[in-house]
Amino acid sequence: MKILFKSFIFGLFMVVIANATIINVPADQPTIQAGIDFASVGDTVLVDTGRYVENINFNAKDIVVGSLIIVSGDTSYISQTVIDGDSSGSVVIFENGEDSTAVLNGFTITNGLFWFGGGIHCEGSSPSLSNLIVSDNVASAAGGIYFESSRSTLSKVIVSGNTATEGGGGIYFYMASPSLVDVTIIGNSANEGGGIACNESSPSLFNVMLSGNTIWAGDINTEILCSWNSSMSLVNVTISGNTIEGSFGIYCGLSSMRLVDVTISGYTAGIVAMGVSLSLANVTLTNNDLAGIGCAGSNLSLINTIIWDDPPLVCSVLDEPWPSSITIAYSDVHGGLDGIVNEDSSIVNWLEGNIDGDPLFVDPTGGDFHLQEGSPCIDAGTAFFIWEDDTLVNLPDTAYNGNNPDMGAFESPYIAAIDEDPMLPVKFALFQNYPNPFNPVTTIKYGFPKESKVTLRIFNILGREVATLVAQHQEAGYHQISWDATGHSSGIYFYQIQAGEFVKVRKMVLLK
Repeated sequence: MKILFKSFIFGLFMVVIANATIINVPADQPTIQAGIDFASVGDTVLVDTGRYVENINFNAKDIVVGSLIIVSGDTSYISQTVIDGDSSGSVVIFENGEDSTAVLNGFTITNGLFWFGGGIHCEGSSPSLSNLIVSDNVASAAGGIYFESSRSTLSKVIVSGNTATEGGGGIYFYMASPSLVDVTIIGNSANEGGGIACNESSPSLFNVMLSGNTIWAGDINTEILCSWNSSMSLVNVTISGNTIEGSFGIYCGLSSMRLVDVTISGYTAGIVAMGVSLSLANVTLTNNDLAGIGCAGSNLSLINTIIWDDPPLVCSVLDEPWPSSITIAYSDVHGGLDGIVNEDSSIVNWLEGNIDGDPLFVDPTGGDFHLQEGSPCIDAGTAFFIWEDDTLVNLPDTAYNGNNPDMGAFESPYIAAIDEDPMLPVKFALFQNYPNPFNPVTTIKYGFPKESKVTLRIFNILGREVATLVAQHQEAGYHQISWDATGHSSGIYFYQIQAGEFVKVRKMVLLK
């Protein structure tokens, strides 16, 4: 059985392509740019495998430029179809008002050298960018991708190994509000904002992973730099892997951020907030050396959150006092209220539901911050919370197991209440694989409360099935299985379970 999103994507594409002219490169036109120049609005430039040493500009044409992935669904074409900028400018440019029907799909973008956006420069345009590897590009700002005055969508993209001599090693946003879905930003470097730099922008990140992005000269060594009246939304985001002394997961100044289902670990400080509004719901901060959060002059709310760092929160990171206002409810805080270092007379609203207990992560050293059975954080959160007329949490009962949500970024399969058989799940569930990212073996755990016919399949980035791990009836309970991805290329994969009428899909990343 093919999953629905695969059928929809290819069905929609074939309807569109049937009514457009297809320009084949190099069969019809010798270069990608020649294909773009020849094309009319609505056409498709279909690029065969190979290495194309050129710099391309869409030149106000709302067309599709894609590798053979768009007709085959084979993600291996991403690495086989390379646009090489030859250090002669940005590899791909959108600068003439192109909209979402301008599509770049299925390429490796590399070896660009430009002022803003070594790999892709997007200014005053809002194209759709998908199934890309943007790697080994260099710029003054935005080694990988530059967005200015743009509402672009970026999906199923890996941004890696890019360098910026100023800000935004991976991506730089300026006065932009793009949407990132299923994006991995890893191993980029810059003078500030190794992974992302955000200036006067409002990007949204969903299912995004940042790891090992660094700075090499500046003062703010951070994965994400959010500054100057920006507003960022992070949902289901993992930020980890930078062990350099003095590093931060997020540095936010004079801006606002909303974090939901976010994990930040492995830094000197998980978050530094300077004059910001910061909302955390179901966030896990741990394994950060000096503090989970350092703040000054900020308004913070923490609901259903785990801060298992010592100290968990430091109020006063400046020489001069700049008090903050902090609201904490239904959260697990290391050391409780007394664990908070408050040196500038900040207001701490210590509300109901807070605890101070070892969250019992599955493998904190190895980076698995799911909760073990018996964790005090299980069923200890709240599904609905209002503070000062602001609804901070509002979860449907389908979003959690048991009577209440768990604290932290990962909902566990367990419940706090004792029932007749505590080893049986109370709901159908598919959990995040571990480790993630992985190379080449990962484990997938799932559970269901009654005997079911179960199928568990792996799909690549465009929905093509690459493995079937389970196809049989199984007894009620918790089950797990390993997948060995030897022979598969690096990238984003999806695993889907169907047990009776229950269907669930999750994302994982193979990094070799």
